[in-house]
Amino acid sequence: KAKQELAESEFPFGFFILGMKRDAAVFSMDWWNQAWQEGEPGWKFVEAKETLPFDKNLAAVAEILKEDPLKENGHAFVPLCGDSKVVPYLAMKGMKVTCVEGAELALKSLREVINTIPEEAQKRITIIEDDLFKAELPAESVDFIYDTGSLVAIDPSMREEYFNVIQKVSKPGAKCFLEVIYRASDITEGPPHHITLDMVKELYQGWSVGMEENAVEKAKQELADGLPYGFPIMGMKRL
Repeated sequence: KAKQELAESEFPFGFFILGMKRDAAVFSMDWWNQAWQEGEPGWKFVEAKETLPFDKNLAAVAEILKEDPLKENGHAFVPLCGDSKVVPYLAMKGMKVTCVEGAELALKSLREVINTIPEEAQKRITIIEDDLFKAELPAESVDFIYDTGSLVAIDPSMREEYFNVIQKVSKPGAKCFLEVIYRASDITEGPPHHITLDMVKELYQGWSVGMEENAVEKAKQELADGLPYGFPIMGMKRL
């Protein structure tokens, strides 16, 4: 057909037509529910250690940004939270916490974790049970985002859509903890998916983005200690 177009017209090119559709089964809520039934996400290996990493992670962000990432009586957002203990941790810090999760098994486990903290702190937590990309979220209300492997969990084709969610909920001046992954090999299949500092900077337009010092060396040590990945930490601030 393209050759015929060249022969019959003055067009300098022939034109091929392609049709495309993103596979709805991949990274849908059904996909994630199945993933939770079959195993646990990689970041849980970090939380399974005796000492939870949250104080260390926030200290790393503070060092990167040169300021405390948490705001007194502020509002924290935890996208794709799973059953991470960071949700009750932030509530115990006095933060209002909004978290989003769609996987039923993760939500069941999360509620069990939340029920272990004082009722006053529990009341500061709002769980949104939905697909992150379809959920109704509070606009420009968030002071701090704790991304515990969410960006690297989604398909790379959805990263811009993910950034739009973060941009929508965050206030100017909002800060973000971002945990990415480091592999010893060049394998790029996921989740979790490979992402570099430069890729994050390109995605997060209008944010300052930095990485902790000696991040790769620390990640290599985490691999040596038996974790499935290294976990470099980035700190970000919306300008």
